[in-house]
Amino acid sequence: MTRICVNDHQAEAILNFCEVTWIVKKISMEDVDWEASSVNPARLWHHVNADVVAQYVTAMEAGDEFPRVVVEASENGYIIIGGNRRMAAMKHLGDTEIEAYVLKPIPARQREICIRSLNSRHGEGIDKGERMAQAVYLVLSCGLNVKDAARLQSLPHRTVQDHVNAAKVTQRLAATGLDVSKVPLMHLAIIAKISDNKQAARLSKILLEHKASFAETKDIVAAVLASPSVTITNKRINEFESHLATTKGSQVVDSRVIQKPHWRRFTMSLSNLSLFLDRGNDGIGFTSLDELQCSPENAAGVIDRATTVIRRLRLIAGVK
Repeated sequence: MTRICVNDHQAEAILNFCEVTWIVKKISMEDVDWEASSVNPARLWHHVNADVVAQYVTAMEAGDEFPRVVVEASENGYIIIGGNRRMAAMKHLGDTEIEAYVLKPIPARQREICIRSLNSRHGEGIDKGERMAQAVYLVLSCGLNVKDAARLQSLPHRTVQDHVNAAKVTQRLAATGLDVSKVPLMHLAIIAKISDNKQAARLSKILLEHKASFAETKDIVAAVLASPSVTITNKRINEFESHLATTKGSQVVDSRVIQKPHWRRFTMSLSNLSLFLDRGNDGIGFTSLDELQCSPENAAGVIDRATTVIRRLRLIAGVK
């Protein structure tokens, strides 16, 4: 069976932005490199969500149309750049051939930008926090400018700039041995304007020990930047610390980014494990450690981990 898919204008826009050459072509499922396709950095928490794949299977059986997947041609077959869930669903349904966007081999940087941008919308999508992390990565690791990274991840330019600034100063201060992960992000974004690491570290330490409003942090940063000498800078920072200690008392600030509820990551992990054991990379489930290519010297460790997982699951579920 050959599955014909519809145009994906958003994917085409991203591919054109990344300046990659692509054509629409029918490809055989047998020519897909499933193992290479499973290594996908697009989603921070998971790769293939079994629940979404199951929903796709139901929708496809009902005749719903889906956008074309994006694949890259390689020596070992086609590598899925965007559309792992759709491909998994079509494979489950027994499709032998599909219509896809096929890219010629592309440089690693372009590939990573494509992967991280193409996978932000389909399936259950990724939430704003994950898209922000992807945008920051595109800027700091892939060399995109903030405006383009924000556009690719559908985020406000100014907000992405703040996160990038905060990430940069965090890296700078981490190199000096200071962990500022508990300093509020917006405060870090404004502290990033201070190029002197000693001054930035001093203010960050104060914010770790005392609670300050964003306006107060903004004012002290402006004062530091306007200071004509190191002596005056130190004086103003001392006055800032004394003010916070006197008016608000010592209070450790904990403004870590709110994480997803534990149950969501937990269920995603279980779904991924269940899908892998049930279908593997080729649609065939595993029935023994040999099929998992588990060597005798590793078998004991695998069994121990599996036993621990089962024991913890029974404890969590209240099953004796």
